[in-house]
Amino acid sequence: MPASVDTVAADTGPLIALARVDCVRLLPAPFARVLTAPAVLAEVAAGTGCPEGVQIEAAVNAGAIAVEPPPSGSPSWGLGPGETDLLRLALKRGCGSLLDDRAARRIATALGIPVGSVACIMLEPGTRVSHRAAALAAGYAPAVGFIHSGKPLSFVYDVADIVKFDTVVPVAFKIAAKDPRQPEREVRLACRDVFRSSHLLGQIIPMIEEVLAAGGLEPPKPPKESVPPAIPQDEGLGDVGHRH
Repeated sequence: MPASVDTVAADTGPLIALARVDCVRLLPAPFARVLTAPAVLAEVAAGTGCPEGVQIEAAVNAGAIAVEPPPSGSPSWGLGPGETDLLRLALKRGCGSLLDDRAARRIATALGIPVGSVACIMLEPGTRVSHRAAALAAGYAPAVGFIHSGKPLSFVYDVADIVKFDTVVPVAFKIAAKDPRQPEREVRLACRDVFRSSHLLGQIIPMIEEVLAAGGLEPPKPPKESVPPAIPQDEGLGDVGHRH
């Protein structure tokens, strides 16, 4: 999300994701004002009594999140009530948005609404949130990698490999050619500047989703001779709201 965006409208998913890792407190930091729509709070309230809902309600009561009604009579774009009202509110206020729904993100981009992610907030300089917490909040298991394995951040390393040759590697060689006195510090600072100028953090979650979707290919169906689980497990209440 561009650094010039100082007001943002937050959807249900990002609010719950931040609350799940006790990071709703980070919301006001990158922005001058954080908004949400009544329909979003209604979706949060659907899980009355859950720790996430309590945190979000406390943030609203403390004034960290302002609730504003969207204009009526606008199109729904085929989205749910929360995403629809949030996009209407963002258009009304001319602000950015925090969305995790892929369809809503595509529509927001088409409407010219800046789109941010949970990672943008959690990895903002000064927030001191671990990469593991950022991955968890986005709905991924940081230790379950595809190329790397056996490490607590295997999945994080996999994602880093996708972008490192466009970011870290050129910067590292450029700094090394200058033979600085503190090469590690110089590389870290230069990488930070590249990440900010390229808006890399805002691209990470959509990039992960695109990679995991395998370019839109359908997952292979089990063969006819496959044997189903001996003891099928029904989806539990704890799975509600999880990303699949």
